[in-house]
Amino acid sequence: MKNSFLMMLLAFVFNALFGQEPVPGQFIIYGSIEGSEGLKMKLSYDDSNNVWKSDSSLVKNGEFMFSGLITQPTFAKLYGNVKTRLIDDPNTLSLFLEPGKIRLELKENEFLKAKVKGSVTQDELHKFYTSIGFPDSFNMINAQINKVTLAGSGNSSSVENNKASGILMEKRRAYYAQLKDGARKFIISHPNSFVSPYLLATLMNLPKDSLSGYYKSFSSQVKVSMWGRAIFKTLSRRYQVEVGASAQNFIAQARSGKSIGLDSFKGRKVVLLDFWGTWCVPCRQSSPQVIKFYKEFKNKDVEIISISGDGDKKLWNQVIEEDGTGLWNHITVKDAGYNSNGDDLLGAYQIDAFPTFLLIDKQGKINWITKGYGNNLYHLLKKQVDELSDQ
Repeated sequence: MKNSFLMMLLAFVFNALFGQEPVPGQFIIYGSIEGSEGLKMKLSYDDSNNVWKSDSSLVKNGEFMFSGLITQPTFAKLYGNVKTRLIDDPNTLSLFLEPGKIRLELKENEFLKAKVKGSVTQDELHKFYTSIGFPDSFNMINAQINKVTLAGSGNSSSVENNKASGILMEKRRAYYAQLKDGARKFIISHPNSFVSPYLLATLMNLPKDSLSGYYKSFSSQVKVSMWGRAIFKTLSRRYQVEVGASAQNFIAQARSGKSIGLDSFKGRKVVLLDFWGTWCVPCRQSSPQVIKFYKEFKNKDVEIISISGDGDKKLWNQVIEEDGTGLWNHITVKDAGYNSNGDDLLGAYQIDAFPTFLLIDKQGKINWITKGYGNNLYHLLKKQVDELSDQ
């Protein structure tokens, strides 16, 4: 009887809170979730001071609440019972907040299918996703890739595993091509939407002129949004990270304990920079081919430096051991600190996708850049290094 009364009282309080009116610039999220009683939900978002802020809320009787101040529709990440470090973890949700009341309905392990009411910007994003079959098509492909990669981590170089991975990677590339085509169409037809710079971030491989053209079409409000600022920053520094430009120097303590500096290899070695993360499935899929490349060129004036965005060094070391990539130098972004512009290595090299590979010639110039992983990675690397050797 007491429990029934308590549940009724809590439900009354929650409903009373839902009736509250937000103050100007305030968002209030009223959330419900199935299967996560007692869980601490976490929300991270770009606040009214353009600061990335994090908050938490305990799930009680299947409900939780967040509130904060924002000046415009803003990007946020919601985390539940996160089970992996993968980008597509089933208990992670990206969404757009707006000042006012937002109602959110979730199910554990199905965050991508969340029901969100009260955010026009989120409605726009949902409509776009629906047009390209997201999340169902995306989930199906990634689930198959994760199964092949993670379940067979001890046998990742087998012929069968590589063949299966190759087929699935082709499916994912086709899906991403569809996503990017849809994103371009959305951006052109929605220059005033805060979703547009978010989608433009998936098209960062576009030539600078094309990227700049899309950005200039945005309204002034959209340009100063979190993603609008990120696009502008990339545009203003795009010339620094392109083929033919000088690679920015950095000095960091490697996993081996020794200090390494990029400029120390000038005049002596070609350097491959490998930007990756332990949560990144394509990064780990690329390991066998990078290992093959290393073994062939390690005695031919070629150096590899793998640069991870990880903060958990225990997991970082564990994955390096599991994948057998400890043959060459490894550092984390934190190890290298910040440059004079206040950028870490991801910002300095404008890394917007994992994995990203940059080949630096003996003169310290960027010779080649590629993003993502394909089954021909070894052959592409070999071709580039062979061409440098012939010069």
